[in-house]
Amino acid sequence: MSRPDNNKGFTLIEVVVALGIFSIMMVGILTVYSGVFQQLGNSRRQAVANYESQQELEKAASQVVTSTATDTAHSMTITFGEPGDERILDVPGKLYEHGEFTNFVPD
Repeated sequence: MSRPDNNKGFTLIEVVVALGIFSIMMVGILTVYSGVFQQLGNSRRQAVANYESQQELEKAASQVVTSTATDTAHSMTITFGEPGDERILDVPGKLYEHGEFTNFVPD
């Protein structure tokens, strides 16, 4: 007696092999997603830190803008080079006072 040839499904071994391949692919994909989400968190923290730093710098800059020049004709002399072969550079600028600080700003 012969059996009818109704082989329209998958064998158990084919299903197990397919599930193994699918599992390996999913582990790789989930690893990539995990790394991406970790980088997004790091980027967010860095953006917040940059924003807060920028706010502090702008606050400090706004205080410097309100400083006043104490003298309009100042220059700073810079000497550089080796002893005996020195070069002198005069830089024109202004002195600004802000509270107890005095800053030289070149023109």
